[in-house]
Amino acid sequence: MGSTGAKGPVVKRPVVKRRRGLLSRLLLVALVLLAIVVGIALVVQSQLDDNSLRLRIERDVLRQTGRRLTLGTLHVRLLPVPTIEADDIAFADWPGGRRPQMLTAGAVRAHVALLPLLEHVVRLEGLTLDRPDILLERAADGQANWQMHKPEQPAGDDDGSSGTHSAPWEIQVGSVRLLDGSVAWQDLLHGSTGAVAGLRADGSGLAGDHPAATLTGQHGGAGFMLDAKSGPLARLDDAQADGAAWPIRLVATERQQDRETGRLVIDGTFTNPARERGYALDVEAHLDHLDALNALFPHAALPAADALSLRTHMVDEAAADAPHGQPELGFLSLHTGAFEVAPIVRSQAPSLSALSSVLVSALRIDARDRTAPVDVALDGRWHDQALSLHGTAGTLAGWQGWQHGGTPQPAPLALDLSIGGATAQLHGTVGNAALDLLIAARAPSLRALLRQGPDLTDMVLAGHVQMQPGAAVTVSDLRLESHQLAMTGSASWLGGTHPTVTAALDAAHVDLDALRSGWGTMDKPAPRVSQPAGPAPSSPPAVPGPPGQVIPFAALRLADLAVQLDAHELKLRQQTYHDLVAKLSVQDGKLALAPFSVTGPAGPIAGQLTADADGQALAVVLQPSMISAESLQSIFGRPTTLRGVLELVAELHATGGTTDALLGTMSGHFGASLVNGAVSNASLSGLVGRSVGIPAGGETKLRCLAFPASVSNGVATLSTLALQTRQLDVQGHGTVALADGRLDLHLLPKLSVGVAGASLPVHVGGHLGEPQAALDPAAPGGRFALTIGPVGPMLDLCGPALAAARFGNPGPQPAADTGRSDPGRSHKIPKPIDILRGLGLFR
Repeated sequence: MGSTGAKGPVVKRPVVKRRRGLLSRLLLVALVLLAIVVGIALVVQSQLDDNSLRLRIERDVLRQTGRRLTLGTLHVRLLPVPTIEADDIAFADWPGGRRPQMLTAGAVRAHVALLPLLEHVVRLEGLTLDRPDILLERAADGQANWQMHKPEQPAGDDDGSSGTHSAPWEIQVGSVRLLDGSVAWQDLLHGSTGAVAGLRADGSGLAGDHPAATLTGQHGGAGFMLDAKSGPLARLDDAQADGAAWPIRLVATERQQDRETGRLVIDGTFTNPARERGYALDVEAHLDHLDALNALFPHAALPAADALSLRTHMVDEAAADAPHGQPELGFLSLHTGAFEVAPIVRSQAPSLSALSSVLVSALRIDARDRTAPVDVALDGRWHDQALSLHGTAGTLAGWQGWQHGGTPQPAPLALDLSIGGATAQLHGTVGNAALDLLIAARAPSLRALLRQGPDLTDMVLAGHVQMQPGAAVTVSDLRLESHQLAMTGSASWLGGTHPTVTAALDAAHVDLDALRSGWGTMDKPAPRVSQPAGPAPSSPPAVPGPPGQVIPFAALRLADLAVQLDAHELKLRQQTYHDLVAKLSVQDGKLALAPFSVTGPAGPIAGQLTADADGQALAVVLQPSMISAESLQSIFGRPTTLRGVLELVAELHATGGTTDALLGTMSGHFGASLVNGAVSNASLSGLVGRSVGIPAGGETKLRCLAFPASVSNGVATLSTLALQTRQLDVQGHGTVALADGRLDLHLLPKLSVGVAGASLPVHVGGHLGEPQAALDPAAPGGRFALTIGPVGPMLDLCGPALAAARFGNPGPQPAADTGRSDPGRSHKIPKPIDILRGLGLFR
């Protein structure tokens, strides 16, 4: 027996050894399990058919997206982690797309998450696309090719496994990476196209609730980066459902030469992101140079604006069933530095070409909310003059309601404009599809301001402008004052496919000479209409008369007019006219200027004019009117050869599209008469020939000149032509072709030399610009007759001729000529040689 001490026996327990044994056994089990898994993986790996799996993936993608995926080759590795590799990838575009594939890539690699496999989900993590080429398209109706639509499966269709039915596999992408990619887009809804290359992208959490992505690239020397965070991407595939707020945050930056030159931040939510509807977005943008974005968006044609800053809040206010969203701005702050208006006008508003000369140095547009006034401040230059526009212009609600066809409440508008020394104030209201403004403007010189057109110096303009729904514009309380023109009145314009213009104007004075000086081309004739070639004339051609200008009858169909004009004083060609009354109307292509009357320096002028675009018809009625011969010759650009007061009477009508055609078809009658005037000796010699001994220079006083004419088909027939001076009586008849001015006149001048005289028949040919007088045969055989002898009583040609030319209307009579030969006195008959010398036939 063993002895025992004071203490009991000590028992030693192998705790550490037992623990070490447990760990060893666990490690051994793990190694065994790993060996089993590796063995199973190796067996499965050896049994996998890459081609069958490739076909299965292509079939599942088609089932889920309705698009065909094509893989060139496919390799699957289960160790060390499940990995899929493929090359020559192509994913089909939607039907009718720009090209067959929406996406192509040289190679793709991805890891397969294990746990989702238990739920028949193939989640690809680390999906890497090498050299992807992506095409994004959106149609005008808002449908996009990145929206996938799962096709309906026929009854009894399975997943393709032999003889078994199982749940279809869903393919998800958890994270993605793009290397050396390119993206092209075409957005027909917003009119945007473009393309970028050299892209790198990283996306994570794409299958979760908070996906994120970063995209970088370069294009045209500009670098950019896009950071995006959003709600679940699955919401992008459900265009029918409106749900909870779907968050999104986009931050885009632009860099040039290692410096950030632009930033855009969009932060907000969508209720239906698939349709881009139900949005509430905060937008903030800063750009050093707006036109730098043209490198990224080559078709945008953005203007060169510096220091652009934008902040706003946008809410979709369109009805839920509307096809597209309708953005409403909650507030707005838009500031820019210098930019040119010309590119904007060329691309957006060519009709406002006059604004192309505006250079803006700074622009500020601010509105703190939808109902607050929009503050506008613009500074710049107009040509070489300082430009400033400051004030308030309606409200955001008003402008957007007007743009969208709504009826917002009127909002105040108050703008002060200054250009050089000119100023203008606009005060009133805008909104409810209407405009109501009081305008007051001053300008030292209108031509200096506009750089073209007539000049109005020391101009003062005031008026009340109203625009109503239906494109109706009225101007009332109009007052215009200047040295060249002063008038008051009102006017209105009703738009539409066939506008109507009405006006009632009362002018205190109108200086047409000063106003005409501003139009450098107003007196230039239009190009002559070419005529088809014809046979050569047998006689020398006449010099053409008035150019064959095209008559703009078609303009009568553009609008209807009703204009009443009264002018108390009017200056034209250095002559002053008074009490002008004119009423112009155009309706359904028919023009009428009636009545028309004015008192000129020589007396009253009155008549009417009508035109019809349908028949290209023109008619003129001229009541007995007194017109200065000098003024009439100046109007037609003729030298002054006749002085005195012409009395004109006419009733003419014609048809044709050119002046030549009108003159060639003219019919009716007219008459012209003049008393106590004068004619240049050169013109008189051209009319009756030099054989009557008219001096070479100077002028001859006329006792009377008169001729009535009947007109038919462009030929004026003068049944009577009478001219009388102190020593010369001329009678005759003939014709004048109005189109080319060709003359065929037969005249009998009688010259008195003391108590004797001579007469010699004369034929006048040529044309109005250059008459040619020659002896007229008076006997068979082409012989001429010269009568020399006592004159006898000098008959008064003026009375009957004037009455005929005035068609029975009263008019002034010639003064008595006491210097004409008195038949009651006894005179010595001169010798024939003296008479011939007096005729200029001998020297």
